[in-house]
Amino acid sequence: MRGVAWLCVGPLFLLAACGQTAEERRAETLAQDRTIAPGYYGNVAIGEESGDPGGYEIHLPQGSDSSSAEFAICQGDCSVVTIEPRRGLGGISFVVPGQAGASELLYALRPEDGGLELVISGDGATEESQRLPRIDGPAGIAIAKGEPFGR
Repeated sequence: MRGVAWLCVGPLFLLAACGQTAEERRAETLAQDRTIAPGYYGNVAIGEESGDPGGYEIHLPQGSDSSSAEFAICQGDCSVVTIEPRRGLGGISFVVPGQAGASELLYALRPEDGGLELVISGDGATEESQRLPRIDGPAGIAIAKGEPFGR
C-alpha cells in the first residue's frame, strides 16, 4: 500500500521541486510590473474655433503608489475630481461616479512610450482610448481651479 501512495503523491513532489520558488515568482512579477512615474499627464488643448478646453489630465504625486490623485475632465469646461487609484500589474485604474443618473465609468491607465494610455469603459459605453503624454505642469486641473492655463 505504501508503494501505491508514493506513486500518487510522488509526482506532486516532482512538480513542486521543478516549479519556481516564491522569491522567483515575486521577482518575475516585479519585472512585469509597469510602474508609472510621478507627475502630470494630459492631453488638454484649447479648441481653435471654440476656445474651449477638451481632453483629460491626471496628477499622480507618487506615481503608481499614489493613494489619491486629481483627475480633470475637460469638455467645454474643466472639472476636477479627487480619485483613489487602484494599482495593478499593468498600471492603475479608478472609477469616476456618473453625473445626473449616468453610469460610473472605469478609467485604466498604463505606461506607454513616456506617457500613459487612458482607456475609458463603462456600462453601455463604447470603449475609448487616448494617449496622455507627460506634461510639465497642470493645464486642465489649473483651468478647473480658475488658475491660468499653461504648461
